[in-house]
Amino acid sequence: MDSVGVNVIETAALGRPFQLGMLYDCRKDALIPGITLWDKEQLQQSIRTHPQINTNFKVTASDSIEDKSSVLNIDSCLEMSLLGGLLYVGGAAKYLNDTKKSFKQQRLTLHYHSTSKFEELTMNHLASGNIAHHEVFENDTATHVVTAVLYGADACFVFDREVSADENESTVAGELQVAYDKLKGISVDHQNHPGSCILLYENGCDEAICFAPPTKPACPIIKQVRDGSVVLKVPPPCHATMKLKLLYKMKEEKSWKSQPVMQSQITVTLTDLNPDTKYEIKCAAVGKLNYTVDSDVIRVITERTTKKVEPEDLGKFLLTHHLSSSINVLQKYLKRQDLVELNIGVTGESGSGKSTFVNAFRGLGDEEEGSATTGPVETTIEPEVYLHPKYKKLKVWDLPGIGTPNFKADEYLELVQFERYDFFIIIASDRFRECQAQLAKQIRRMRKTFYFVRSKVDSIIDSQRRKKNFDLKKTLDTIREDCEYGLRRIGIEDTVVFLISSWEPQKYDFNLLQEQIEKDFPQKWRRRTKMRLLCVFALVAVVGLVAGEEGARLLASKSLLNRYAVEGRDLTLQYNIYNVGTSAALEVELSDDSFPPEDFGIVSGMLNVKWDRIAPASNVSHTVVLRPLKAGYFNFTSASVSYLAQEGGQVVVGYTSAPGQGGILAQREFDRRFSPHYLDWAAFGVMTLPSIGIPLLLWYSSKRKYDSPKSKKN
Repeated sequence: MDSVGVNVIETAALGRPFQLGMLYDCRKDALIPGITLWDKEQLQQSIRTHPQINTNFKVTASDSIEDKSSVLNIDSCLEMSLLGGLLYVGGAAKYLNDTKKSFKQQRLTLHYHSTSKFEELTMNHLASGNIAHHEVFENDTATHVVTAVLYGADACFVFDREVSADENESTVAGELQVAYDKLKGISVDHQNHPGSCILLYENGCDEAICFAPPTKPACPIIKQVRDGSVVLKVPPPCHATMKLKLLYKMKEEKSWKSQPVMQSQITVTLTDLNPDTKYEIKCAAVGKLNYTVDSDVIRVITERTTKKVEPEDLGKFLLTHHLSSSINVLQKYLKRQDLVELNIGVTGESGSGKSTFVNAFRGLGDEEEGSATTGPVETTIEPEVYLHPKYKKLKVWDLPGIGTPNFKADEYLELVQFERYDFFIIIASDRFRECQAQLAKQIRRMRKTFYFVRSKVDSIIDSQRRKKNFDLKKTLDTIREDCEYGLRRIGIEDTVVFLISSWEPQKYDFNLLQEQIEKDFPQKWRRRTKMRLLCVFALVAVVGLVAGEEGARLLASKSLLNRYAVEGRDLTLQYNIYNVGTSAALEVELSDDSFPPEDFGIVSGMLNVKWDRIAPASNVSHTVVLRPLKAGYFNFTSASVSYLAQEGGQVVVGYTSAPGQGGILAQREFDRRFSPHYLDWAAFGVMTLPSIGIPLLLWYSSKRKYDSPKSKKN
């Protein structure tokens, strides 16, 4: 070796693969691969290792080679090799060649340096008798041998900012300097946090906090499996969890659906699930930075349920199914009607007096047993149900307030399962607000009823009494008109506003509200009662058909398939005939004389048609396409059906159902309502061009005038 090898040197790795015992030529700043002074086994016996854990960083705003070399601990000799092209670097050392592209660019660099362990060769290997490859000295291959390696990592985080034309470079540089000073203090402020951590600056604060990810949540526990729903007990979240939600999907699906879990909520019900289906469910804890940790997956199979037939579908069901099936469905429907309950949802803003109203509505004080919890802070954190004292099948639900941190306005309807309630009471304690408008519009979209209640009227009256010109009636009218005006602005005209005081229920409109609800409650049950009587009648009629004499029994319907009847456009009619009897219907004839030829043209099909035979428990369909020739009022009446109930019997004449009265729209009126109006929009665009084009031309003319270059004087 050369005599220069007598000196001990320390150099940066810069991505080069240094190992103990390797040869190094400092004349070329290069490792000599494949040649060592000692055998591999001998080297392993002479290595001493001890931990050297250290982490630090530097921040610099400079982009010069000298400062970059200083950051990476590169000496002057190694720097010359880099500049001369003798050495090609990798890893974090690539930062040396990453320079700013323009003078408009401002840069800040954070250098992270961490070490883990220190390995060195012991003195035992230096004895001449231990050297296995003496030819290295004769060939003058290397100048040094690697006797120690400090393991660690370097990382350079470069933050660039382009200075736009309307910004000042010194201002941007000042902003970088502020960030630079802030970063310099991090290592001092956070010495108690060993290793690396992510610092969060929230809401524009200068104080940073260390980011802590949420811990893995426990699996949800299945409490009950119902028809199309699963009740789950959710685990309590850790302190680092900002939001907890349930994720679920069918086993064969790829994407997960989510349902949020409210704070302090213990159980969650997943609804609208498919019956007899395997679902996968898990909890997801969402922390800061939207960092999410999922629990393990649990699996559940929903119960198989029989399809419920709604009242609107009963008629169709009877016409399309066998008699035995019809009897079974009618009996189940009647049984289900005995169990139906009506639900009132009491909703509004937090602090509007919902819970106090629920107590007063039920005739209870706030501290009596069974009363809803009230207080100066939010007390209702999940929907609570209470029974009406008079109507046992009327449930009053005290819903959480809309717009709170736990029930944000955009998530409120989903969180409280708004669609489950039959009608609503909206409580407002102040002027008409956007959240009340949102609730009212959503209830109307669901085609349900609501009562609008302005609460705490007694407090308003007490504050207004101090005025000299106080008038009780005028004050109450002003409060009522404010609520009515707010409802009219969103298109709701028919809702009565009730002014109440839950502390003084004998005053104002509290009694009127109770009377109105008690009046409306039987009406809401009346439709169900009518359906029950209809079911009983249908059941008796169907049983009578089964028990009566044998023969064919035809049921026929006539329906319009178009949503609108339009002059000059095709109108499709469909006739369905069902044989619910025990024998075939013979010589069946359908005749419809309700469409005079001067008013309707026949496009396809016939208005008089015959069938030789319709078998029992079967049906036939017939379609006719007509074209209305005139616009105006028209009454779509029934068609007649004649048939032989049994061979050799008398002719039986019946009639189909009738679509009823309706109007035929004129073509022009239909186009006005439903056409895309391209010409109208084009005309509108042409008319708006001057109002946009003239200011644009004036601006452009002024810009050319003042931006034109001045001629230079010779």
